[in-house]
Amino acid sequence: MAEFSEEDHPAHRAAVEYKHALRSRLAQLCKEAGAPDGELAEQLMLVVNGALVSVPLFGAEGPAEQTEKNIVPPHRPIPGKGYGLNFI
Repeated sequence: MAEFSEEDHPAHRAAVEYKHALRSRLAQLCKEAGAPDGELAEQLMLVVNGALVSVPLFGAEGPAEQTEKNIVPPHRPIPGKGYGLNFI
């Protein structure tokens, strides 16, 4: 979003929509897992964002890969989306 800081830019709008969808998906997954409130989803949002932001610095094998291996459940694919961080 920083690369496209103009709020009316299509790329900025797409990034904002993606972040909102990700946040909603995390909240849904946390609720399904029995988390008592939305706080866990907010914390996971920070972890996922940090992992994604780290890719340009450390490559896909850095924190993003560790997040995907250790946080995103490997045994539970998202229908139509598969496994991994692309789960919305």
